[in-house]
Amino acid sequence: GFTVLAVLTTAVGTPDSYGTKSDISGDPFLGKKAGDETIVAGVRLCWCPPGRFLMGSPRGEPERRPGENQVEVTLSRGFWMGKYETTQGDWRRVMGSLPGELTAELPAGDDFPVGNVNFAEAEAFCAKLTNLAHESGELPEDWAFRLPTEAQWEYACRAGTTTATSFGDRLSSKQANFRGKPYNGAEPGPSLGMAAKVGSYPANAWGLHDMHGNSYEWC
Repeated sequence: GFTVLAVLTTAVGTPDSYGTKSDISGDPFLGKKAGDETIVAGVRLCWCPPGRFLMGSPRGEPERRPGENQVEVTLSRGFWMGKYETTQGDWRRVMGSLPGELTAELPAGDDFPVGNVNFAEAEAFCAKLTNLAHESGELPEDWAFRLPTEAQWEYACRAGTTTATSFGDRLSSKQANFRGKPYNGAEPGPSLGMAAKVGSYPANAWGLHDMHGNSYEWC
């Protein structure tokens, strides 16, 4: 199942203008440092500051996929990213009912990630969450919830690191919920074979959980 990862960023007109420079330095809604937290419309968020990073993976990295050539990316605007994957409780609160069927791999529970979400449903969730936050006055009118771009997602996942994962060049199932053997020879840990409650595994350096596993996330 897929889950929507909420990003809170300044609203812009088109995807092509994401990250374009503008003078927003005086905006009181900006975070001050990486990992700063805030709560908007019941969603806990972590600040991802402006910055530059190398997106993709080097040719010699284990389990590298074709097409992951490295490219330098500059993000001139910071953004707020959901600290946790959007939960079933979040989805019900905003949308009224879950978008798809639960499965053995995706147990029922307000603290479990929402799953079986298509792209249009993910965007609709973000739009409704934005409207609710504007109506309550929690969110400035020139800010909006939306899905992250792929570059924003990887930037937030890496959290300032340059290694294969945000936990280093090895990754065990003690650090993330995923199937299969531990990454790059790491020490093995328990394999659940199903989704875990959000936040059950360690956060990265910017306070974000489940970026390396648990449920697929839309960009």
